[in-house]
Amino acid sequence: MNASISMGASAPNPLQALARLLSSGTPSHTIPLAPRNPSAQILQIIASDTGLIAYCNGSPVAWIAPGYHDGQADNKPLRCDFVDVAYIRQNRCGINLETHDFDTLEEAIDFVNSVCGGAA
Repeated sequence: MNASISMGASAPNPLQALARLLSSGTPSHTIPLAPRNPSAQILQIIASDTGLIAYCNGSPVAWIAPGYHDGQADNKPLRCDFVDVAYIRQNRCGINLETHDFDTLEEAIDFVNSVCGGAA
């Protein structure tokens, strides 16, 4: 599966449109999260040249980027658009960089919220 990011003149999905509206480094979302510990956690999503970067309490926790796959179904062209999330996952053996894909930007942001410590 090939993924591509295009920040040209058109915006085929809402993630690219959002990234173009914001100046780089400006928070687009600030979401107070239900804390897993007594200290409050804040999720910020900031536009960059390559997508959106999610920060939790100032530390980067995920990269959100639009993707697509051009293929075929029944010998007819078929395009599949999605939103990829690359995120840090810690387990008992170490820290891994994981990926997950979603149909919409909202689903991706909800997932990042849960990874950062919000509702599971």
